[in-house]
Amino acid sequence: MSYQEFVARIIIEGEQAARRDYAGHAAKLEGALAGFAACLNCESPPELALLLTFAREKAIEQVGEPIPDADEYVYAQHFEAEIEWVCNCVSALLLNEGYDPIITPTSRGVMKCAELLGAATMGRPREPQWFLDSPPAGTPDCLCSFCGHPIDAHDGLVMRAWNQQKLEIRSCTRDECTTRFLSGRYGEPAPGRAS
Repeated sequence: MSYQEFVARIIIEGEQAARRDYAGHAAKLEGALAGFAACLNCESPPELALLLTFAREKAIEQVGEPIPDADEYVYAQHFEAEIEWVCNCVSALLLNEGYDPIITPTSRGVMKCAELLGAATMGRPREPQWFLDSPPAGTPDCLCSFCGHPIDAHDGLVMRAWNQQKLEIRSCTRDECTTRFLSGRYGEPAPGRAS
């Protein structure tokens, strides 16, 4: 899947969700759709980063108005939010490919990236490769290698990789742990944190 195809899929799915979620809210829907449309015109991650900066400035301007127009405020907030969502997913893709992200991706952005690329294709083509799967049900020793947080069914997914010593590295879906995991800087897991 090319970069443009990846972004187009995020936008198509995002527009569908916006139409469903904001059906009765004109300003929210218009802002969200305008944000996605603006992302379509960006051909590279640096262009997306500039667009996000612009959208954030516009949203802040609305807050600074003495008596902000409610519809303009809602429009600006949703315009910015959807651009940030696209940047979130693209950032997960960039980290996966070994590049600097636009923003630190959230766990939801990483999961959307994995869904679009397919869990089997996620990970760098070089060692270590990683993948997402369901956490082992009722396994008390399934702990995050970074924070020690137990990974259970509420996390939804567990990200696993193997470092150079072939030790399994696991990550919960907390943003800090996800970022460390995606960076590929595993080091040695904390004692007792990975099996």
